[in-house]
Order: sequence, then C-alpha cells, then structure tokens
Amino acid sequence: LQISSNVLWLPQMKRKELLKLISFCDVGAGEFLNEGVMMGSTGYEILHNCKPLIQGKLDLKKIREITNKPMAPGFYINNIDELTEVLCNLYQDKELRNQLAEDSYNWRKQYTGSASAQEIVKLLLN
Repeated sequence: LQISSNVLWLPQMKRKELLKLISFCDVGAGEFLNEGVMMGSTGYEILHNCKPLIQGKLDLKKIREITNKPMAPGFYINNIDELTEVLCNLYQDKELRNQLAEDSYNWRKQYTGSASAQEIVKLLLN
C-alpha cells in the first residue's frame, strides 16, 4: 500500500502485550499482503477483542473453499484510498464501530474457539 512512512510499526511482542495494546484501540489493522489466502494472527487477535478489523486484500473465494466458512467481518482493502475512506468512516461513525464489534463477537463465537474444537473432534472420530 506504500504507507510505511506514515505508520508507526510496533516491534514484535509477546501475545499478552499485543492483547493489552489492542484493548486500548477503537480499530485494529491486520496484515496487508497481496491477495493472501490466510489472515494472520494479529487479525484474529483484533477480532477476538471485538474490534473492527481492517485487513489487506484476501482471496475470499479461496478462503471460503479452504475453510468452508464465511470470512470474518471487517474491511478488506485494496489500496491507500480505500484505507483512508475506511479509517475516516470508522472515526466518524461510532455506531458502525459498535456494529462491527458485535459482528466480530458473533463471528468468533460461531467459527472459532469451542466451535472449531468441536469440528476437529468430529473429524478425528469419523
């Protein structure tokens, strides 16, 4: 996205430290890869903290084929103009931030954690 000079990049840190930082944020950003097929751990930590997620473009069709699940709620951006628009909208609209937080909570409840563990157990037993 060519935004490196305008972003404060955090150093690699322990998960516990990352979670504490995320708890103070209104919005979180995951990885900005070119057409990735997987969201990184930072994106999942943001979702698990019920924060709106901004993520680089992902190949949503491939992800659905691999996981058989809908992609997590959030904004999957392609360029700096989209990033600017999303950040402005989220900054100005607390209701939108709250709705995305609720959607993130519902998604993680349905598709991660114990729900995922139950799927793994079913696969192992069959």
